[in-house]
Amino acid sequence: MRAVAYLFFYAMNVGLVLLGALGLLAPRRDFRDQLKIASLDSLGVDAQRTLLVQYRYLKGFAFAVGLTGLLLRDEIFTNPAANRMYLAALGFAALGRVVGLLRDGVPNRLLAFVIIPFEIITPVVIWLYSRQTLVGG
Repeated sequence: MRAVAYLFFYAMNVGLVLLGALGLLAPRRDFRDQLKIASLDSLGVDAQRTLLVQYRYLKGFAFAVGLTGLLLRDEIFTNPAANRMYLAALGFAALGRVVGLLRDGVPNRLLAFVIIPFEIITPVVIWLYSRQTLVGG
């Protein structure tokens, strides 16, 4: 179980750091490659700026959660408070995906059948394994 938990843990956190950094530095590329939005030209200048600022802000959170996970790995697996906070962050992000599925519909296949299941399963796998590793708690 340890190997599986760490595989999911590192895949999630490295992915958050890399995709967060990419979104912070090159959001238009994210829009084109991930969201399939070829151009923001149909939006006015103010709407483009607002969208880009909001997107960078959210990608900053993704980067921060991933970096926090990597830097506080030992605490996340041993300290009950760190474990709860980290799993809450992943859990609420996964909840956002579920709400999106229910309210907005099913997205593209990669997101629907690979990324979203991974984002939902990862906190569960980490939670299951960390029941064995938490100290005190």
